[in-house]
Amino acid sequence: MTVFATGYRRLTFQPTSTWRRVLAVASSDLRAPFRTRLTTILFLVCQLPTYGSLVLLFVWSGFWQLGSGRPPRLGIAGRGDPASAQFYLASLTSPEAFLATTTLVAFTVSRVVARDRANHALEIVWTRGLTPIAWFGGKVLGAVFVLGIGSILAPLLLWLLAFTSSGDPEFLATTLPVVPLVILGAIVQTLVVAFLATAVSACVATPNAASILWVVLVAGGSALARVTSRMTDWIELRAISPWDAITRTTQAIAGATPRFEIPVAAAIVAVVALVVAAAFAVLRRIRLAETVG
Repeated sequence: MTVFATGYRRLTFQPTSTWRRVLAVASSDLRAPFRTRLTTILFLVCQLPTYGSLVLLFVWSGFWQLGSGRPPRLGIAGRGDPASAQFYLASLTSPEAFLATTTLVAFTVSRVVARDRANHALEIVWTRGLTPIAWFGGKVLGAVFVLGIGSILAPLLLWLLAFTSSGDPEFLATTLPVVPLVILGAIVQTLVVAFLATAVSACVATPNAASILWVVLVAGGSALARVTSRMTDWIELRAISPWDAITRTTQAIAGATPRFEIPVAAAIVAVVALVVAAAFAVLRRIRLAETVG
């Protein structure tokens, strides 16, 4: 009896491109938040800013009646008006988005590299035809997929719902120049946050340390920026906060009114500096010598 008689199949060699291997890494990280009930619930809870926008959209469209008549604009500037960029940026730049995104990243994206390192999985991955940088790129892409559900896909779906329920022929003409810029800003912010969080994960040894470091950098940076800017009356120092710098850049791209008048140039310089510093840290930390000596 041969092994094929026991149910094994004869396989033929099929070359696999690097991109397919990278996508396999990304898809694995995309499924990770939904593998347990607890992480699935946590992911859904972190989408609360989107739920708030959905409620405002239902009221604006008349699906939910408040009092008598239909309130076409709710009398709320920006946040409650689906014709404005601020409405679609709620899941990206609002105060509640700060808490939701920080929590989601701390329990998912910021742990991906450190988790593989703690499980001694790097050697397994890197000996399967993926270079360290390609593998790290797959991790970043997976982080973009996870975060993009709430930051990129949700605003687009909100706009489609607003368009189908508006009943106003001018709504499309009003929002068509706005939405592409909003999506572009959302893509930029998602890429930056995903890269920084994955880089943080690559610089520590354990997943818990990665989560703590991410919260310290984001929350601590915001607190430090507020204190220093108030003490010196230099609004430019608000760009010390990674979150404020990133969201100000997003608002500038989307053409939305900022919550804080941080100069766009200062915000962009801060974001570029963060990305460059994180890239250097990754190049020093993610290397083949980590597994082969």
